[in-house]
Amino acid sequence: MTAAHAFEYEIPEHAPAPVEAVEQAEGGKVVYLTRRGRRVAAVVPTAVAEQSDLDEVEAFWERQESQVAAACRRMWAAVADEDEGIRDVMRQSIERIMSGIEDEADAAIGSIALNRLTEEGAAVSWQQAKRELEL
Repeated sequence: MTAAHAFEYEIPEHAPAPVEAVEQAEGGKVVYLTRRGRRVAAVVPTAVAEQSDLDEVEAFWERQESQVAAACRRMWAAVADEDEGIRDVMRQSIERIMSGIEDEADAAIGSIALNRLTEEGAAVSWQQAKRELEL
């Protein structure tokens, strides 16, 4: 959202958010609630909050994948001087581990996306999905 789409409402101590703030957020605007001129909260459209949630989940899984990859590099280094048979077994194990973490990440992110679609009642045709995914 750009500043042109933002509004600010000054609210007194212990007062609820004005109805106008909720209405503006429903209309796609970001509304900042202020006290004594300082921003203390924001009322945002649901899509903005949900995207933020999805971004956090994606960032979490990226960190997990990075940590697992680092551990796998250490495992590989530990067998660097071993014979080809041991290195082959380790290579297969690392591939299974990396594939597993990637599958977990995809499943978690996909589950969130699917839940949103189900909640919104939005459906995408197979043809549209293929176009969007360039399949």
